[in-house]
Amino acid sequence: MSKIEFDPTKWKQVETHAIQLLSREITSADDLEKFIVDRSAFSDILGEEVAWAYINMTRFTERTEYSDKYAFMLKEIVEKAKPYSNKFNKKIVESEYFSQLPKDKYFNLQRILKREIELFNEENLALVTKEEKLSQEYGKEVGAVLLNYQGEEHTLQQMNIYQKSKDRNEREQTWKMTIAKRVELSADFDKLFNELIELRQLQAKNAGFHNYRDYQHKAMGRFDYSPSDCMEFHESVKKEVVPAATELLKIRREYLGLDKIRPWDRGVDFLSDKVLKPFDKGEELIDGTINVLNRLSPALGDMILKMKSGGYFDVESRRAKAPGGYNYGLPVTRIPFIFMNAVGLHRDLITMLHESGHAVHTFSTTDVKIGEYANPPSEVAEFAAMAMELMTSGLLSEFYFNSEEIAQARFSHLEGIINFLPWMSVVDLFQQWVYTHPGHCIEERDRYWNGIVKEYSLGVDMSGFEEFSTKSWQTQLHIFEVPFYYIEYGMAQLGALQLYKNFKNDPNDTLEKYLAALSMGYSRPIPDIYEKAGIQFDFSRDMVGNLMEFVRNEIQTFL
Repeated sequence: MSKIEFDPTKWKQVETHAIQLLSREITSADDLEKFIVDRSAFSDILGEEVAWAYINMTRFTERTEYSDKYAFMLKEIVEKAKPYSNKFNKKIVESEYFSQLPKDKYFNLQRILKREIELFNEENLALVTKEEKLSQEYGKEVGAVLLNYQGEEHTLQQMNIYQKSKDRNEREQTWKMTIAKRVELSADFDKLFNELIELRQLQAKNAGFHNYRDYQHKAMGRFDYSPSDCMEFHESVKKEVVPAATELLKIRREYLGLDKIRPWDRGVDFLSDKVLKPFDKGEELIDGTINVLNRLSPALGDMILKMKSGGYFDVESRRAKAPGGYNYGLPVTRIPFIFMNAVGLHRDLITMLHESGHAVHTFSTTDVKIGEYANPPSEVAEFAAMAMELMTSGLLSEFYFNSEEIAQARFSHLEGIINFLPWMSVVDLFQQWVYTHPGHCIEERDRYWNGIVKEYSLGVDMSGFEEFSTKSWQTQLHIFEVPFYYIEYGMAQLGALQLYKNFKNDPNDTLEKYLAALSMGYSRPIPDIYEKAGIQFDFSRDMVGNLMEFVRNEIQTFL
């Protein structure tokens, strides 16, 4: 491969290299393969620059130079480069030599590129840029919030610390403070969401789709399942998971000695007299994670150590930092960056192990030269992350120093998995409805949300807080920033639980298969990658029911 060098912030240089690539003569299958790799390298250079612009913008939301840089990259570089990407795709697919390439290797690339060509629309370029810029307003507004409690200012993320307090009055007081602020912001977020819906529906219309749901399903490359399959998954969750989650809530109520569970009773640990605090500072979290992964496999620990040595972490919550967490794989450097909002809670540790799974995935695809293959779909990426959470769950002595705390930590993790799945279904069902009912008003949207929340309810008493409950979808960042990217967590969780069952029986063989699956990137369809890991891509009611029985049995060992 010839070395490609240009300044990705200078459009003239970007365009010059794009034109040079397009003008390249292809006279053999070998030439075509070289072109595929070189055009991926070209895209990677742009992707690296966009990655750093996004990382810096989310780390420092108050610094306009970073938000301006990200907006510039989207508008003046990415938007202008997309027509060339479409031409690259056509040059590959329409080449007489494409059919001569090894079918096993290029089958997935063919369907990916054909989908991208089909969906490409000149009118949508500016709309996508506008949408991406607008969606960042959510994180900017949430990141700017500071609440004063006991004379100290806290971000919304930092307020979560108090939901672990053994003092129920403190939990109630801080929960009410937090949701009061959420309610105060709700009108702004309704307005923002309306604008995003309008932009998204227009993109779907321009691309020839009746609604954004169907458009986005195709745009996300969901080749291996349909929207109706998603609905069947939600039914499986309602029938098999909601009863399990309701049982857990009853156990919680009985352990806490309460007549009913209020929202401020959901987060407190009850198997240990202590509040679980696995670390104080971000560096302790990073170092402990390195030690955990070292015990799983020294090669994995070295990956995280490499990230620490290079400064590829920003883990502590602070003012003017966007909410949430992510692992951003840098396509040229081939080292990922982990961003999160840790405040010292057990769930922060789970988040770090989750993002470390993503990081291992990034490192595992270092040798993948085709851009589309180096970026696996979420159903695979989230499997990598959630499986890492579970495989490391027996190594928590790096953070906890007695059996009682470890039992509480492991119970909390499994409880969280069961509680997550109904919420996942509600979030996805909500988006399915929103984008298949164009022209709906805010009141209709609220009514639908309330209906599905009730349908998947676990029994938490929300009386007196109906206004917040109606707008609780606004706590989910994905709805604003990455529409429809959520059900994949549920599918991946089923894969991760299957892998965990295997891991308990044969850890070495399971870890070997896991890493082999990750190294495939997206070179094969999702079911093939899952099969490589020794599991099935299956979210049927039978699979969901069997896995819930497994988790129930695991939970009983800690009670």
